[in-house]
Amino acid sequence: MTDFQTTVGAPKRPVKRLEFHMSYVCNQDCVFCSESVRMRQYQKHPLSYKEMIETVTRKRREGCEHITFVGGEPTVHPDFLKLLSASKRLGYATLLITNGVKLSEEAFSAKALPLLDEIVLSVHGSNSKVHDDLAQAPGSFEKLWKALELIEKSEKKPFVLTNTVVTQKNFGDLEKTIDVLTRRPAVRHCLISNLAPDGNALSRYLEQVVKIEELGRLAPRLVNLGQRRGKIIRFFGIPLCSLGEAWESSNDLYWDSRTNVERATSHGQVALEDTWNYTPQRMRFFPDVCASCPVREKKCWGVFRAYHKHFGESELRVWEASLSHF
Repeated sequence: MTDFQTTVGAPKRPVKRLEFHMSYVCNQDCVFCSESVRMRQYQKHPLSYKEMIETVTRKRREGCEHITFVGGEPTVHPDFLKLLSASKRLGYATLLITNGVKLSEEAFSAKALPLLDEIVLSVHGSNSKVHDDLAQAPGSFEKLWKALELIEKSEKKPFVLTNTVVTQKNFGDLEKTIDVLTRRPAVRHCLISNLAPDGNALSRYLEQVVKIEELGRLAPRLVNLGQRRGKIIRFFGIPLCSLGEAWESSNDLYWDSRTNVERATSHGQVALEDTWNYTPQRMRFFPDVCASCPVREKKCWGVFRAYHKHFGESELRVWEASLSHF
């Protein structure tokens, strides 16, 4: 089963979510960045406002109702605020995935926050030492916290999610990170992401990846912590069986189909390409142990191929819970 359908064919069903990769530049240099190769490839091909407004207008006509601004870092694009405003006029619900640096600027936040319905903030640790080290950007944690303060003070309160990519450098700090984040009034949802084996993460994979069985052991405590504070805790890129009693917090269960628009090269020409994505199975697959699992391709989308290459399938097992759970 493939997880992508490109522009060669028509999409299998209407897709209402648009992920728009509008920037291939970033003001940080995260050691685990999965987009690093694509950013180097396309940073000399910035998107013009004409390209962007034509794209969001076309996708709105095609039925997209929700737009996610993705990078790189979307807010560093000089036309970000202009495109954000135009997207709201077109009727989109808006989501920004950001490191929070620009949102720490009061003038920028004053213009952006009233136009944003959702924000995903990248948070790498509970303190500046852990966070700044992984972002390779001194002062980034302080700016992130300033952004949160401005969001909490704003008249309009967007739905704030955080995303923490787990590495060997921040795994020991993960419970404290979730503890700190779930105390923030603005934060309503914390996503904990298994290391995606692409870009910088792939080139230094064994230095950074954390065993999924370790994540699985910690998962119930993190979920319970969130529940006590009325916050949502979810996990990305981890097989359902590895989460144990925390399986209901797998992000696979809540994933929506989407269309991606991003830079691509065809016949030597750089352009924008549409790609339809119907499952969260990118870079993941089902090894032999999953062959008889009843939730395969229904509620679970497997393990990262790179992870399986290095660690095999000994941590995986056939789902044993009753299908009545679903």
